[in-house]
Amino acid sequence: MLPETSKSITAGFDYKPASVSGLAVSMTYFYVLFKNRIQAQHIASQSLLTQPLLRPFIVLNPPLADTQSYFNSPGFQGDIAGLGPAGVVAIVDNQLANIASTVESGLNFSARYSLPTAYGKFNFWVSGTHLLGDRVQTEVYGPRFDIDNTVGEPTSWKARAGLGWARDGFTSSITISYVNAYQNTLFTPAQSIGSWTTANFYLSYDTGSAASYLARNVRIALNAQNLTDRRPPYLRIPAADLAPGQNAIPFDGTNASPVGRFLSLQITKGW
Repeated sequence: MLPETSKSITAGFDYKPASVSGLAVSMTYFYVLFKNRIQAQHIASQSLLTQPLLRPFIVLNPPLADTQSYFNSPGFQGDIAGLGPAGVVAIVDNQLANIASTVESGLNFSARYSLPTAYGKFNFWVSGTHLLGDRVQTEVYGPRFDIDNTVGEPTSWKARAGLGWARDGFTSSITISYVNAYQNTLFTPAQSIGSWTTANFYLSYDTGSAASYLARNVRIALNAQNLTDRRPPYLRIPAADLAPGQNAIPFDGTNASPVGRFLSLQITKGW
């Protein structure tokens, strides 16, 4: 394999209007070109010959000596079809390999507003990423294919919004995270994978410069991730993609997490 190389272009702006104290807005455009990117291939259950991304990695009608060597290897997992080495009509090399190129572009955006009041300081924020394109090219002179909004790849929209409050050593916030719906390309026609919205909550108290030395600079923090115990969107796995006796894990780990509601309590002391 060849080493990966990349080139990137970024351009953006930050805006803090003098007429609105506490408001800050920023946006950045990014363009990234990866060459010789190293990754495994996504193999769907439909006919291998109908998947253009796999063309460079398929050997049709391989010599019998080659297929026999795979059958004789220590890592061979079994002849599920029961046709023997002579029945093999294609070999797919799904090991890590250099992809000709990947081109990704998009926008990172954020906005924050701080509002001091007699009841404490309130903070409002929103941030996220919008992909304008995510395309791969598996052959130097071949076409590029869109892979965003598919299984194991980034989605077009990921965003977070939150509200925070701070006063007299107390700090709290609630954050909402969103991932848009996308396509399960393991099936033809593709199936829909639902969007995923989760909430996190944070509350802490800092004693600051308390009179007592033991109580000084102590922070007690409670954190709740996935506050509503939202399950990840269901991802159906084709039975043909599973080895005998293997159970499917029905979620996409690239865009969701199987961890449900998670509570943690932390106590720190500054010296």
